[in-house]
Amino acid sequence: MSSEHEEQAGTAPDAPMGGAGAQLRAAREALNLDLKHIAAQTRIPVRHLEVIENGDFEALPSRAYAIGFTRTFATAVGLDPAVMTDVVRAELADGSMQRAIPVSAMEPGDPARLPSSGLAWAGALAALVLAVGAYAFYSSYFGAGTEPG
Repeated sequence: MSSEHEEQAGTAPDAPMGGAGAQLRAAREALNLDLKHIAAQTRIPVRHLEVIENGDFEALPSRAYAIGFTRTFATAVGLDPAVMTDVVRAELADGSMQRAIPVSAMEPGDPARLPSSGLAWAGALAALVLAVGAYAFYSSYFGAGTEPG
């Protein structure tokens, strides 16, 4: 009995059972390729390949990245990309990859984040000076001496 248990334990890591990441890792290791080689071949960053092999698709930017990178990775290691993308879609079917909308750090009524009243008055004064200057320029440029004569 113990020999049967040892035999099963010895074949378990090589079997492609499990998620898409485990199957991709097993295929890559069967070809004796490292992640840097796959990254150079597919132009997928090594950190994303590691995430895919670990099955942590939520660490990728979106569901489209998970499916697309898995398809490219599967092609690079000789697996059927359609089957692998179906496996990934099944793993992502629970909707766990939906991201929460980030909450804004600034609340409109937060007095600590609003400009001071002095800054508001300085801005109003600058706008008034600009308006008076623009009026003076246009009245002198277009007003005097433009009559035919």
